[in-house]
Amino acid sequence: MPYSTLDGIKGKIPEQELIQLTDDPDPVTGQGAGVVNTTVFDSENAATQNLIDGYLRGRYTLPFATLPPELIDLSDSILIYKLHVHRFRTNVPESLNLQYKRDVEQLVAIQKGVFKLNIEDPASAPAAGGYKTNKTKNDRIFGKDKLDQY
Repeated sequence: MPYSTLDGIKGKIPEQELIQLTDDPDPVTGQGAGVVNTTVFDSENAATQNLIDGYLRGRYTLPFATLPPELIDLSDSILIYKLHVHRFRTNVPESLNLQYKRDVEQLVAIQKGVFKLNIEDPASAPAAGGYKTNKTKNDRIFGKDKLDQY
């Protein structure tokens, strides 16, 4: 299940902007179709999910049974940045570059366990307590009788 959806992104940026970011011009006519190119959207969305999974792998069991809302917001933000990079390459607005850096810092914090996602995950749960040893009473160097001598 992808972290971001087309409807979720449409709720964060205007549809016309989304069309401008994804509607690649036809090589022959030089014109776009005037609609959201779902192939471009899905490709960038998959790249975003792979990036996030790379940071979360080992910390959480993937895929998630239910998506944490903070992860959806993070994915949406990164996806919007990636769509801008797709369209503008090097002319991405500075505000988006800064937001992307903050998003990656957030992923690093999640990876290190500084920021914990609001989910129950067996991979991040502490193991059940217990005391294990391979020693027996016969392995003692100083038994009770030896210690009582002093």
